[in-house]
Amino acid sequence: MDGINQIKKLKDVDIFQTIIRKLTIGVQLEYDELSFILSVSIIFLQEYQKDKRRIAYFNFAYFVILKVALINKLYQPLFDLSLNVGFYPINRFIFEKKLIESLSLESIKNDVEVDAYRYDKHIEMYQQRLNRTEILSSKSLDNVYIAPTSFGKSSLIFDIIRKNFNKKISIIVPSKSLLSQSIIDLKKIFPDKKIIFNEDMYDNEESFISVFTQERALRFFSKNKEIYFDVMIVDEAHNLLPNDYRAVILARAIRRNRFRSSNSKHYYLSPLINESKSLQLEADQVFFERKINLNIKDPDYFEFKETGDFFKYNRFLDESYRLGWCENLYEYIKYNQKNKNFIYLRSPKKVEEFSKRLCHRLGFNGKLASLSKILSENLHEDFYCVDYIKKGLIYLHGGIPDLIKDFLEYKFKTESDIKYLVANSVVLEGINFPIEVLFILNTTDLKVKNLINLIGRVNRLNEVLVMPMRIYQN
Repeated sequence: MDGINQIKKLKDVDIFQTIIRKLTIGVQLEYDELSFILSVSIIFLQEYQKDKRRIAYFNFAYFVILKVALINKLYQPLFDLSLNVGFYPINRFIFEKKLIESLSLESIKNDVEVDAYRYDKHIEMYQQRLNRTEILSSKSLDNVYIAPTSFGKSSLIFDIIRKNFNKKISIIVPSKSLLSQSIIDLKKIFPDKKIIFNEDMYDNEESFISVFTQERALRFFSKNKEIYFDVMIVDEAHNLLPNDYRAVILARAIRRNRFRSSNSKHYYLSPLINESKSLQLEADQVFFERKINLNIKDPDYFEFKETGDFFKYNRFLDESYRLGWCENLYEYIKYNQKNKNFIYLRSPKKVEEFSKRLCHRLGFNGKLASLSKILSENLHEDFYCVDYIKKGLIYLHGGIPDLIKDFLEYKFKTESDIKYLVANSVVLEGINFPIEVLFILNTTDLKVKNLINLIGRVNRLNEVLVMPMRIYQN
């Protein structure tokens, strides 16, 4: 009942088709067009209010109102909608940037109330605050938080730790890359707390934080026959769903912890689970679930074809609109690049080959010479990153040693002149990069849920209006 087919039926209305094309490709609307499409969006919002299962109706109305704000610089409808549905980060952005010429006293009063949703240097959504509070106060043993990528799952983990600070806590992550990032983040937030990330670090402590992959968690249990975690946090919990070897290992780790401590609390966090029941490992298992259905982030989709033509895609009408032509893929990337660009390919070999070809087309950046020199002094001077980083490019895949990979990830985050990251699925889950543009050059074996997670790497929640998401596919 998502209503997407009902929206497509409006394609037969000429003015509707014309307006959606303009909004998709970024052309300003005339006054009569604005009146028509805003009226249509209000109707869709009213239908959504009648039946909250019609998420597509809300998403379409939000797309229209957001595009009207960004293209026509008409921000009042977006301000009003955001206030009504609790998209408070947008309200604060509009207010601070003075994007509405004359705010009413009521709007100023509402902005003061929005400040009550400030949390850890940013403004939360209404549903985000409500869900976080209810998850933390839950008495259930099994708790599930389902929310789009960048909707505060990391902050929730820190809050769970604070609430259970003197207990034995474990965070289960799906990859070594995410393990490394989690350790760095935890050390910043809890500098005096012992953090364990392999089985040999445990020394009979009564209180600690551990960060394990599922494999390390099982080894930890095997080496310590009676140990258990009072609190287990399963990050990227959708990894329980596939029928594969790693899902079985993850399930074993969860079951073993509950077997050793029947009162242990488990938290499952994911952007990709449809319903909690799919995580069930025992017949009598009952989940306390909180879910965010509405996504404040609205992506732009582009397609580049081998002919050189490139298009903008509208997902509501399933229509593509031609924007122009580029001589080749490298010119296309150069034409559409922003400050931080992520280029995705599937295999390590393709990652390396494409990085080499792209690097040949980039110029040297004198500001990165000192960083390149540091690398050459500590690594072999012929190692790829010594020359590539001079041109503002790094590449990552699972075959790169962890120490080097962690260093390059850090530099991509902190060095503004490093503009290109070429990588494969090593960054699919959990890794937070300041990515503004995503170029997907290979979709072989890229499942829908992985694609959603990949797109979620683009833009953090507090940058939605500053840098609209752009996803390019070859």
